[in-house]
Amino acid sequence: MHSIYIYNVASQDPNLVITTQEILNKLTLEALKNCYFLHFAGMGRSMNFLDIHTIQTHLESEDKFSLENINYLLFPNWNVSEEALSIGFEFIIQKLSLQTDRSVTLLIDITGITEDEANLFLSSVALNLMMEEDLEVSENLNFSFIQNLSETEWDALLSQVLARIQLDQENLPSQEAIESLPVLSARYPNYLICPDWNQDSDRLTDDLTETLKKLAEQEDNTGACVLVDITGLDPETIGLYLSELVMTVWLNEGIDLNDFLNISLIANLIPDQLASLQSLCQLISLR
Repeated sequence: MHSIYIYNVASQDPNLVITTQEILNKLTLEALKNCYFLHFAGMGRSMNFLDIHTIQTHLESEDKFSLENINYLLFPNWNVSEEALSIGFEFIIQKLSLQTDRSVTLLIDITGITEDEANLFLSSVALNLMMEEDLEVSENLNFSFIQNLSETEWDALLSQVLARIQLDQENLPSQEAIESLPVLSARYPNYLICPDWNQDSDRLTDDLTETLKKLAEQEDNTGACVLVDITGLDPETIGLYLSELVMTVWLNEGIDLNDFLNISLIANLIPDQLASLQSLCQLISLR
């Protein structure tokens, strides 16, 4: 691997201010693909280059995805500006970089752009975080590009995805299975509810109803995501139960919870997966 040293700029012209994007524009894509460390004058530090690989097309087996237990999926709309996309990515990477005790993979759909362009974009985001937030991307945070997957390959991949992270600007594919994935937001609040399903059903319904109403009524919560843990229960049964709860609130109080909240179900998670979600969500306790 190569090292890139940018050390003459400041000494030759102290008045020259080079922005992150301008620096990146001066680095060739080939150099970006091969560098291991980026050293910047006056910073006195180095940043491990992002660990990025591409999931190739025509995969023959699920094993070739080589994924860990914690995998999040994103579908950026690459037609919007880099600035618009960067906001969501910076939030996600900043949050996930705090999970230093577990390996996490961001699966990023790059349909519509080249691998080099996606690589350059992520490098820009990482450098912005390092220079503006003093944050280095965790070595446990991995990035994988996906593109041109068949139905069979999508099925194999989605079975390993913990949640989809929703961006403001997305380009979702037509696979129906994606709709069943739990959803987190890169912009709005995320909440995790772990009800005691063994308690009295009337009390549980009242508590859950009041909790969801309060979340929906909070300022700036439009678009918030709510994960409900249903471990040990039938997803279809609980889905019907929650649909009836939402309908009752709408009929009785004129509040359509679906206009404010994106409610998803999670179940049977291993401790590391649950801990990862908890780091991205606010845990809500029922009364």
